Amino acid sequence: MKPDRQLLLGAALAVALIAAMIQWIVLPVAHYRESLGRSVVQAQQDLSLVTAQGQEYAELAANAPRNGRPANAGKGKPEQTLFALLENLATQRQLRANIEYIRPSVRQGADGSRHDVVEMRLNGVGLNQLVPYLQAVQATGRGIGVERLNMRSHDNKPLDVDLVFSALRKTPEAKTP
Repeated sequence: MKPDRQLLLGAALAVALIAAMIQWIVLPVAHYRESLGRSVVQAQQDLSLVTAQGQEYAELAANAPRNGRPANAGKGKPEQTLFALLENLATQRQLRANIEYIRPSVRQGADGSRHDVVEMRLNGVGLNQLVPYLQAVQATGRGIGVERLNMRSHDNKPLDVDLVFSALRKTPEAKTP
């Protein structure tokens, strides 16, 4: 073989090798990096959108009306609903598992006041649990009283009772100027 042909064959082989490297290595790596960059940008945009929506939700939740009144109405932190108060007291006194139902309702008094009423049924509660719970309800200092109380002995345990009671909180109607 002549040297010119060897040189020409070597150059053609080098060009083919460079073209193959570009085709099967450089271009796929460049394409992967480009798509990775696009997905990172998209993920950052999604994250900023979710963060903004989370902040908006937190603001709305903080200012959402509760029982017809804004949560931040009045002074200090918002007052807990009667339903939540009774449920929290039951949880604190380990009576949550004994709750069969809790039914909140609102009545309008003859004097225009609002009466929040919660009817609760507790099953299989011992008197050693019941008395401290009812004392805690009365001792909240928020004008809450037990309106109605019905007890009967529990079927399986003679020392336990099934209880249905209604708690009432009277709220005066706000004066409008």
